[in-house]
Amino acid sequence: MKYRPLSLGMCPRDFVCTEPRPVDGAPFHEKAVHGVLVYDRMLTPGECASFELSLMVCNTDHETLSGYAHWVALGYARYAKQALVMYAEDKKEFAEDVFTRLRRLATEQCFFPPVFECDQAFAAEVARLLR
Repeated sequence: MKYRPLSLGMCPRDFVCTEPRPVDGAPFHEKAVHGVLVYDRMLTPGECASFELSLMVCNTDHETLSGYAHWVALGYARYAKQALVMYAEDKKEFAEDVFTRLRRLATEQCFFPPVFECDQAFAAEVARLLR
């Protein structure tokens, strides 16, 4: 929590626990000024925006990977048709674009992506969401 401490109505209510601010020099020290909320699910982009939360850590289970694919697909927005043409013509190029977007999103939202290289299954999930 960067902007305010935990209080009623300041976060999605189904968090598992809270953790103190990471020590100085640790990852996320600057992003977690008021500590860390731990969830057992992927927060939606809307929840992160509404409550001004930064996504920081993830699991690699199917639900979380689908959540990341959803976030990446949202980034294509009005370019979905062009992205699907790219997917149909060159799956490797599409996968590289997907992972460029995932890394950019990871930097902006301050989290560790669950996959770091061009995974065709992950790219296929993004393409499925664009349809």
